[in-house]
Amino acid sequence: MNPFAKIRSASIMTLALWVCLAVPVFAQSSTPEAGLTSDANAHCIESRLRVGDLKSIDNTIEPGVKRATEEATQWQSDARLYTLRLGCSLLVTGVKWEGVFFSESAQAFYETDTGKVEPVEVEPKLIPTLEPSEFKMSLVYEALIAYGFTDDLLLTPAGGVTIKTNTNQLPFGPPSTSKDTVYAHVAVEQQDVIVDVWISMADYSVHTYRVGD
Repeated sequence: MNPFAKIRSASIMTLALWVCLAVPVFAQSSTPEAGLTSDANAHCIESRLRVGDLKSIDNTIEPGVKRATEEATQWQSDARLYTLRLGCSLLVTGVKWEGVFFSESAQAFYETDTGKVEPVEVEPKLIPTLEPSEFKMSLVYEALIAYGFTDDLLLTPAGGVTIKTNTNQLPFGPPSTSKDTVYAHVAVEQQDVIVDVWISMADYSVHTYRVGD
């Protein structure tokens, strides 16, 4: 073969190989990060709640409860809020409020995050209704910091924050907690130990139970 033809053929093959390798790289670089951010001050970095996330989310409570309530009343018009849950949104950075609602007409609980309906055998009058209009997650945060937790500590992935009323018929919390009182529960990962914490939404006192000691 003519030496110039060989050089030309080799050049064409090299160019074709470069194009094949380059195309996927260019295509990948144009794909967005599905709404996630590397901002260290954002909530739910890597889809995990931290103690520090609770400091500045009071303004998310009202719209979050409104959205959950609208969904629940589409299920049953008499649905009322029984439990409030705070977690991380999927695929995007930020928090999301979900609820467990009770309907007397359906005699059942409804979970807005899963759509699960669970029959209830408790008398309707014994099932308390949450009134979250005065809840302050910033005060929950301050109670955790005062107790000795730090901003960077993670909450357990499945736990997040759960808010409900502790009653004799439907207990929520350790024996040291007061009855007919609303508590916020978090499970904090601290030095390979899971610390279950209940914070009173009345006086923001802290009650703990450690798993792993």
